[in-house]
Amino acid sequence: MRPISIMIVVFALAFSVVVFFVAPRLMNRAPAAAPAPAAIRIAAGDVLVAARNLPAGTILKSDDVRWQRWPEEGLDPNFLLRDKGVEPQKDAVGRVVIRGLQAGEPITLQRLLKPGEAGFLAAALTPGLRAVSVRVDAVSGDGGFIVPGDRVDVLLDEKFPIMYSGDEQASFSGLRAVQKQVNSVILRDVRVLAIDQEMQDIDKKPKVASTATIEVDVAQAQKLSLATQMGTLSLALRSLVKAEPPLPEGGIIQDTDVSPFMSEFAHGGKKGSGIRIYRGTTAANVGM
Repeated sequence: MRPISIMIVVFALAFSVVVFFVAPRLMNRAPAAAPAPAAIRIAAGDVLVAARNLPAGTILKSDDVRWQRWPEEGLDPNFLLRDKGVEPQKDAVGRVVIRGLQAGEPITLQRLLKPGEAGFLAAALTPGLRAVSVRVDAVSGDGGFIVPGDRVDVLLDEKFPIMYSGDEQASFSGLRAVQKQVNSVILRDVRVLAIDQEMQDIDKKPKVASTATIEVDVAQAQKLSLATQMGTLSLALRSLVKAEPPLPEGGIIQDTDVSPFMSEFAHGGKKGSGIRIYRGTTAANVGM
């Protein structure tokens, strides 16, 4: 056999041995584990969001808003962020929502109106209702303890002159009444929108106001317009909790319902012998 043929046979045998013993070991070897991907850290910021559904016209209170973590890639330049110095009490509370917000939705200044801005009062009104301002004072305004958001009754005090015929005047032998005083509840359970044009009801100290703006329907607005010309208006603060069972709502009260003296005067004395005149500690009936 020629040398070249011998070399070919030896090479073939050696290659067969390698394939027989080495190849199975290579095939059974487990592949090297791929390196675990590095954890992706998503930066987040505290965004001021609605704590509940806030319909248009809502005047924001502290419990209407809250902070919520928000992924950095989702942050909008218009969002109110804690790390940018936003303070809810200063930047959101007291403003009115001009377009409704869903619970958890970020709050932006474009969705709010600040007190004093054009359209603020109109945005705070319940749809279909009107805002009417009335004059109040330290007594009729409940001494400064009525604030925006409270609910009140509106009372009207009136004085009517009493007119007597000639025969009636001639029949009097003593004093006679010259006027009648009456108090009536003309509106019940209406919302106060503003006190002296101030609609902020958070962290405000009681103050004596000169005007109160209340929310009414058209018919109630007409009543108020006439009432301001007829007498003196006063506000009666209502409880936030309704009484169970409901208490009487009141009606027309006259001076004779309040004053025992006026009642006796109007009915000609207890024994029908005229009015009673008091002088010091003594009293005498005088015929009318």
